Amino acid sequence: MSEVKHTPKGWRVSYQQFSKVVTEDGELVATCARVDSLVALQARARMIAAAPELFAIAKRLAVIGDGLNNGSSAAEAEVSRLVDLAIAAVKKATTGSQQ
Repeated sequence: MSEVKHTPKGWRVSYQQFSKVVTEDGELVATCARVDSLVALQARARMIAAAPELFAIAKRLAVIGDGLNNGSSAAEAEVSRLVDLAIAAVKKATTGSQQ
């Protein structure tokens, strides 16, 4: 797979402005705009903040899927770890929880 260039993971919704997504160091990643409500604004920001984790999981699943197709038992062991990561990423995208 080709290497993707983007801001390193560790994105979060800004504590000062819910419309902004920033890195752990406070660097601006994205600004959400043109929404009808604060709830929609926060939902968009949370989804963007979870994007690096969701992308990393999808990338690993693509590799694991290839391993499973080739009969790799190591790939099977990785699936449960990815399920836990996926649950955490979806929780972050939907509730903003970092846990």
